[in-house]
Amino acid sequence: MRQNYQDAMAMVRKVGRPYLFITFTCNPTWVDILNVLQGPQCPEDRPDIVLRLLFATACGFGEVNDIPELWFRYKDAVSEDFVRQYSEDSGPQYALAEIEEFLKNYNLNLKKT
Repeated sequence: MRQNYQDAMAMVRKVGRPYLFITFTCNPTWVDILNVLQGPQCPEDRPDIVLRLLFATACGFGEVNDIPELWFRYKDAVSEDFVRQYSEDSGPQYALAEIEEFLKNYNLNLKKT
């Protein structure tokens, strides 16, 4: 937590005070998050997982027209760890597959109806 605060203060010194400060939170004990952790990892060690779950939640409960725009804006961040593991071309596809799998748990999907 202290490191996050120091990072935020360094950013404020570099680019100035923000006009708007938005935070996203989720429950780190969600089963979907805990299932992906490996060994002694904590949810704090894997912000990429939390980001993908938040994206999937927004897709599942947002407007269908907003999903392509969300994907266009956040594709790089959402699929970053997959790109490192696989390739620039297939990484986003793996991210979408994981998001689709998460949505199935709630009887939702990315397809237009």
